[in-house]
Amino acid sequence: MKGRKALELGLAVSSAVLVALSYWSVSPILSAGLFIALLGVALARSIGTAVFLATVAYTAPFAMVFSSLIPAVSPGSYAIIGSLFKNPYLTSPLYGLTVVSIALATEFLERGRKLGLPDETALHTLPLLVVGIALSAVMMVLVYSENLKTTPLLLPILLLSLPLALRAGGGVGEKTRVVVKCDASPVIIELEGEKIELWPNPLARLEDGKFRVEVLTEKRPRAVYCGGKKLRKIAEGKNKGEIFILYA
Repeated sequence: MKGRKALELGLAVSSAVLVALSYWSVSPILSAGLFIALLGVALARSIGTAVFLATVAYTAPFAMVFSSLIPAVSPGSYAIIGSLFKNPYLTSPLYGLTVVSIALATEFLERGRKLGLPDETALHTLPLLVVGIALSAVMMVLVYSENLKTTPLLLPILLLSLPLALRAGGGVGEKTRVVVKCDASPVIIELEGEKIELWPNPLARLEDGKFRVEVLTEKRPRAVYCGGKKLRKIAEGKNKGEIFILYA
């Protein structure tokens, strides 16, 4: 729990720092005030709320640029917009991608907590999210690149080959820990050529009234059922040669 909390707080501080740097060219006092306010929200109320507000503050100058209402109401806003976009922390796509990545990572961690995702699984699944964001950014660069004329043919090949390569590269000699969040009904895990039946431990009840059962297998599950209802795969991660898969 401490590891996840520390990571979430680090994400909130990072987003607050980026916002403060983005507004530094307008006013150092405003910049410091935004940083203190966002940090206060993260510590006193919610890290997710702080990151959300930081994302809104970072994207606000872009809304001002594309809005015709704000300059009409306040002609002096042109000077503010101009000074804002002299700041490399707003004009560089790298920092914008970082802000979006922090927002998505924070949302992922918060959703994982609400779903009862174990800390270990959440922390080891998070790098997959980061890789996904990075690959999306590369795809966008390829699509909008004027120098790469083969993009229309290359893009579907990359999209098809990448998951196949990841799937083929992993799983060899690895064990899979299947974690299931369920009610009091028996859990059926279908594997290739066999089935595993698990019963929840009445003493292992979670805070929301659900139960958690898990099993270590040599194969990946084909389907997981609880009381006849097919469960969905919520998350997947990897740690020290062991794959974690959460179903709920």
